[in-house]
Amino acid sequence: MNTTAELNALLQKSNRLLEINRDLSATLDVDTLLQSIVDAAAELTHSEQASIARYDEENDCLRFIAARWMDPEMMASIRVPMQGSIAGQAFSQQGPVIAHDTQTDKRFFQDVDELLDFTTRSLLAVPMSIQGEVTGVLSAVNKMDGLEFDQEDIYVLDTLASQAAIALHNARLLRASEDALQAMTELDEMKSNFVAITSHELRIPLGLILGHASYLKEIAEGDTKKQANVIERAALRLKDIVEDLSRVETMQSGQSSLRAEVVDLKSLVQDQVEAYRRPAAERAIRLQTKFDDGAAEIQGEADKLETVIDHLLNNAVAFTNQGGLIEIRLEDKGE
Repeated sequence: MNTTAELNALLQKSNRLLEINRDLSATLDVDTLLQSIVDAAAELTHSEQASIARYDEENDCLRFIAARWMDPEMMASIRVPMQGSIAGQAFSQQGPVIAHDTQTDKRFFQDVDELLDFTTRSLLAVPMSIQGEVTGVLSAVNKMDGLEFDQEDIYVLDTLASQAAIALHNARLLRASEDALQAMTELDEMKSNFVAITSHELRIPLGLILGHASYLKEIAEGDTKKQANVIERAALRLKDIVEDLSRVETMQSGQSSLRAEVVDLKSLVQDQVEAYRRPAAERAIRLQTKFDDGAAEIQGEADKLETVIDHLLNNAVAFTNQGGLIEIRLEDKGE
């Protein structure tokens, strides 16, 4: 074959590889993709068969995951050792290995032929690697018409092996993402169940505490009355927390709905500020308000807005140093 003919043949093979790569890029199913790569490897190297074997780290061997002449059950049962096999050598040395006559090659692992009643005469194996990590081996078996595997065949298999490595890498990433999503979904469900159960189970004992605290306030005197007041305030605070948990559970379950009405935001904020003046004063914290002139009426739901403002003020008082200043501003920002 002259140089021009060789170049034309290589160009045709490269164009065919580009065409195959475009088709593979449109395939999402990894099993279909790997089988297409095996078919293309046999076609472009003019071989009888081709296969892909993935490295099994746990058992330190190669396992077939795509082959033209093996059924899935047979592929799953075969283990190709890393030592004493041509594929294992290609994997270990991270480079192509050619056996022109496997029947006289001591590196050849004959158990596969015996299991499949198949005769391997010649073999080309190239490693599949991505980001410096070898994940498996792509092999072409039995070059036809009495020819031998050459550099063109190595070029073809190297190109297809890269595609196979990417496919396996993407499949692994997809499985990891699906596992993470499943774990997050389970955690979210556990959190929702916890919120629902907690808010429900706390209501009965909380009601009893509030009821008895109120009764003690009515009949007690002196220090006992003061202690009853402390119990009642703490129980009321716990009641607010339980109500907040219920709101969270309602919102997360999608059962929350907005009942919009005209709300005087200025009055709502001022009322909340006044409610926090006493706990702020106990820590020598000053509460200072700055409200824009004019009306501050908006469309909203007063209860939910009150909860938001309550949380903001509660956090502000809790996390401001003793003797500090909390400034609450209400400003008109257009839209």
